[in-house]
Amino acid sequence: MNEILKRSITGFFFISSILLAIYIKIEYSIFIYALFLLMVLLEFYNLFQNEEKIHFSKWYLFFLSIVSFSVLSLSFIEIIDFVYVFLLLPLYLFTFFFALWNKSEAPIYSISIYFIALFYLTIPFSLLVYLTIETNWDNHLLTGMFFMIWANDTFAYLGGLAFGKNKLFEKISPKKTWEGALSGFLFVLIFAGIWGFFIDKENSLAFWLIAALIVSPTAILGDLFESLIKRSFHVKDSGNILPGHGGVLDRFDASLLVIPFFFTWYLIYSSI
Repeated sequence: MNEILKRSITGFFFISSILLAIYIKIEYSIFIYALFLLMVLLEFYNLFQNEEKIHFSKWYLFFLSIVSFSVLSLSFIEIIDFVYVFLLLPLYLFTFFFALWNKSEAPIYSISIYFIALFYLTIPFSLLVYLTIETNWDNHLLTGMFFMIWANDTFAYLGGLAFGKNKLFEKISPKKTWEGALSGFLFVLIFAGIWGFFIDKENSLAFWLIAALIVSPTAILGDLFESLIKRSFHVKDSGNILPGHGGVLDRFDASLLVIPFFFTWYLIYSSI
């Protein structure tokens, strides 16, 4: 099958699943986000699997992440009080005891994986639950964020192909260029203007223009960070579950950093 066609079909189903999660009942949304979280956790674990210096428990990683996601999600939909989130702290501090029996050369690196997974994977997917709830009141909020991420990714790629000369971070991602990054930024800015002026009547045009200034650079940073992780372990893709795209983590790489920043900007804007 033609590579472009393969990527297009896979991309269509991936985007459809995200949009489905945004607009269905929140209980089903949480279930879809939990499935995505499990898949990226598995790919994240596999990146470290053959690294001799890092040993950690796969099952405790999954346990911590799913429990954290569940507690945060339940607090967002107001089934439990947010104060229960602090009960997660002893579960993470318990990983310090693992250092005493850890047989790897650098046990502190092994322990850090649990915290990286929390901030890099679990919290962003948990914040999706919060933003999905907000989307029930503002139908264009989360959709606009994802469209900006996808627009940035698409036009950065096309702009790099057409005009790319100056490398962005050659040691981390040799194909990314400043010209591509600028192309992605400009199209995200244009999209934000159209979205804020013609489509989203709940939030102002200024909200979306400032959001564009946040989304584009953080999307590139998220992409570069995941590339840095993969390059550190000499891996091209995080997985192969998505034909033409690699792994699920590869598809969420930009989103994982955008979501916390977009969430923060939305809270600031809502409080003004």
